[in-house]
Amino acid sequence: SDGETALKCDLYIAKSTIKDAGLGLFVGSDKKVGDIVGPGDVAIPLIDLPLHRGKRIFFSMFTDYGWKGRVMGMQQESNTDDVEAYMPGLDCVINCNLALINTAKSLPYFDSRLERHKSPGAGAITPYFNGTSYVTADIPAGGELFKFYGDMYFTSRYDVFGDIPLRENLTEAEEVSKSWMALNISSTVKESLWNTVQEL
Repeated sequence: SDGETALKCDLYIAKSTIKDAGLGLFVGSDKKVGDIVGPGDVAIPLIDLPLHRGKRIFFSMFTDYGWKGRVMGMQQESNTDDVEAYMPGLDCVINCNLALINTAKSLPYFDSRLERHKSPGAGAITPYFNGTSYVTADIPAGGELFKFYGDMYFTSRYDVFGDIPLRENLTEAEEVSKSWMALNISSTVKESLWNTVQEL
């Protein structure tokens, strides 16, 4: 009715544009560089998972959704480097296309008021919150969000992904493409050469 503000779809989940990647997160309106995407995420420290697991092999939903704890600012949870940051919001839904990265995230804030020897909440809730996602390249309405997982995410899962171009490879390919376009030859010759390259 008049005077009411129509609700706008800001984000929605749909089939990813990446083949066999399941669902992805898309924007319902144009996004510009620097725009904040969705609410901030909490980050839950997962500490010494291999130590607790021992030699047992079992499925863990955290395997594919954990970020390196130290990269996320978790410095005091364990004496080992085996701390992962589980972020159950946007970071569990946004996919990675190394050629189309358009979103990044900030480090979560740390609430130092949860003193381990005083606060009943210490150890019961995570002190890390508001890990914000923001746009790094303009995204048109209907575009899918992509974050950089790190090359190791793919190289450590060779049985799943096989040989795929990594970020450094894409940079090299872009330079080759620019050199290719700068060649002072006819489009017919370029097309012929390109077809030859694809057959190699």
